Amino acid sequence: MRILTPFFAGKRALAVVIALGVVVFLPAITAPFFLDDFLHVAMVEGEFPGKRSVFDFYDFVADDNRAEMLERGLLPWWSHPLLRIRFFRPLASVLVFCDHALFGHHALPMHLHSVLWWALAVLVVHRLFAQTFERRTSLLATAIFALAPCHWLPLAWLANRETLLAITFGVSGLLVVRRPLLATLCFALALAGGGEYALAFGGYVLAWSLVTRDVPKASRVATVASFAVPAAAYLAVRTKLGYGAVGSGFYTDPLREPLSFLHKVPWRSVVLLVESWLTFDASGFTPGTQRWLLVVVLLLAALVCVPPLLRALRALEPARRTKATWLLLGSFLSLAPVLAVVPAMRLLGICTIGVALAVALLLEQAWFHDRVAPRTPAVELTWVAALVLAYAHLVHGPGTSFALALRHRKEALKFVDGAAWLRARAPDVTAARVGIVRGMSLTFFTPFAIDARGRTPAKWCLLAHAGHTLVVRRSERVLELSSSEDRGLFPVGDGNLFRSAEAALHVGDEVKNGCVRAKVLELGPRGPRSVRLTLDDPSALTWVEDDYDGWKTVDLPAVGFGAPFDP
Repeated sequence: MRILTPFFAGKRALAVVIALGVVVFLPAITAPFFLDDFLHVAMVEGEFPGKRSVFDFYDFVADDNRAEMLERGLLPWWSHPLLRIRFFRPLASVLVFCDHALFGHHALPMHLHSVLWWALAVLVVHRLFAQTFERRTSLLATAIFALAPCHWLPLAWLANRETLLAITFGVSGLLVVRRPLLATLCFALALAGGGEYALAFGGYVLAWSLVTRDVPKASRVATVASFAVPAAAYLAVRTKLGYGAVGSGFYTDPLREPLSFLHKVPWRSVVLLVESWLTFDASGFTPGTQRWLLVVVLLLAALVCVPPLLRALRALEPARRTKATWLLLGSFLSLAPVLAVVPAMRLLGICTIGVALAVALLLEQAWFHDRVAPRTPAVELTWVAALVLAYAHLVHGPGTSFALALRHRKEALKFVDGAAWLRARAPDVTAARVGIVRGMSLTFFTPFAIDARGRTPAKWCLLAHAGHTLVVRRSERVLELSSSEDRGLFPVGDGNLFRSAEAALHVGDEVKNGCVRAKVLELGPRGPRSVRLTLDDPSALTWVEDDYDGWKTVDLPAVGFGAPFDP
């Protein structure tokens, strides 16, 4: 491995890492708007239900617009009656507004803006490593961080840029951690830009205070306060102004729903550990055998990799060992805040800082150590661990970043095409009344993408978010929908953005929005699988279906008949 040494010693190596990252993330950078990006267009244009200031572009569902969204069907009939999805990210919001003010509806320059923040994040992370570790280790760790799969979605999805803001300002705070006033400013900016994501830096600050012993206790207290004070202020303002999530299965507020949060912590922790250390997308594993298999994989990886990692730490000089230890410990502690969200790679940008350094140190020990060690079981295990983690972070990680970004771009283009198909059939979008027999997950965001200004249909009547669906028409206005026995008519639990498992529907329950009144007839293992829907006037709606091939027009069955609808 000494053949790689000249690369790490080169002055242009960091520029090469950033250039390589641009290539890896190129599909993300060239993607069109997606999901919340269209909601932001509507906010900028003043067309979003409930007016939003430049500081509130992450305020999606609140008391001021919930009733209107339910009435128009922009929230489905199964939505929690007190649903709230509001995030306090004022700096990220202002930057979104500036993007649209400068670039209009052109996504590419906005993506380039995100690339700038990603590059800044890479540079400050490199500086964090280079403060203490030799150039080769720092560059290797930086490359692992820069190309990690946690970055593809914040680069592809403009609305997720806040994670890059959080990393840039939060790591800047760690760089000046011994200067409390400056660190306080950096952490305050991280919280203003990244919102709840930036709370993850509390794990690194806590780890620093626990591990570092070469500074007086008063200085350690001041450093903890440099994060704790802005974090407490942020949470106080967030609570006072009513931000946060209520009634959603996708988000679980640990303060409002502590038992539900604790119930979800074990599995979410497993997923995030697998994704951060092995770069393997584990979020789609279903309960049962698949999940147990993933736990076994994680335990085997720990048995192989933990002992060599600990030996690599012990081999360091004291100052380097101290910093590596608190960064590694901080990477674990930083996971606590993001456990409130359905696990995904996009949540791991802050955690990956410590992971990248730990992997680089192990590779340094295995590949570049000057001393020729005898072939002992410990040395052999170090080589095995190095091969596993090198493949995960230098091959699989960048490959996953490119592959997932490319898949996202294709899905985003298909989403835009679907919106264009609907636009061609509804020239006057504000007068359109659209009925969707069954839709996919992106159906919820489609009404905001039909019109260039984000204007939405007068009615957006979604009946089911399911696979195979049988529709029986009992009368002119009454439909009965049934899914297969092992499925539901809409996702439950973590997969349901609009209703949490704690507010599950039961047989006999009746709920409604402005489009339909629904009565639950039968439950399956995954929630309601048979419901009776009463519509005001089905003939006034243009009926369509969203499936794997895209949108298409459909007809409801005649009275007394039924028809299957499949994706």
